[in-house]
Amino acid sequence: MVAAISGAGFRTDAVLAGTGTAEYAARHGALTVVPEVPYWHDPRFQDTSDSDRTLAELRADYTASTRESLREINDILDAVTTNLTIDSPFLRSLRGSLRLAEATARTSTPSEIEGSAVSRTATVAQSIAAKERVYTWRLRLAGTLLRVLDAELTAGNVTPQVREFHRRTTGLFDAWCDAAETEFAGEPIELGRLVAVQAAGALLSARHLGNH
Repeated sequence: MVAAISGAGFRTDAVLAGTGTAEYAARHGALTVVPEVPYWHDPRFQDTSDSDRTLAELRADYTASTRESLREINDILDAVTTNLTIDSPFLRSLRGSLRLAEATARTSTPSEIEGSAVSRTATVAQSIAAKERVYTWRLRLAGTLLRVLDAELTAGNVTPQVREFHRRTTGLFDAWCDAAETEFAGEPIELGRLVAVQAAGALLSARHLGNH
């Protein structure tokens, strides 16, 4: 992954070291609690039994699927670029994410696969995790492109080209969302359990601070 990030033109120290709120707070000796919790449970992500795929096949599928997804996003972005009027953070984020996604497809595999012998049989968990990574790229990139085009329409840029590519992007995003919901039909986790985990995390953090 480090090689992929470096090859995409990113500073590896900036990408891998954080540069977020927690890093800033740490400079001042503060403790940051990030109470992120999953909303769905899918037992396949914990299934260590053998799947019907090898790790080499997962790598090939990940690369091919990611590149095809990138081609669809790039085709729209390349065609609409001359009609864009706003240099928004969404546009810069999209272009950076496209470079990174291409780099990971070219030189890397999902972290669940790295470091393993690619000829051995993949577990069910590894197989579903590799597929999930592809959908992560799809929804992130298509969603960001949609925000780019939303900003243009909101600003009054309602040319036929912008409206047409907004329609195409919406269709692509909706199709990928539907496919993801079908592929990853997990069970919703009870809200009370999620709140309990977050509350426990906050209380444990407070006790940690009290002991130090």
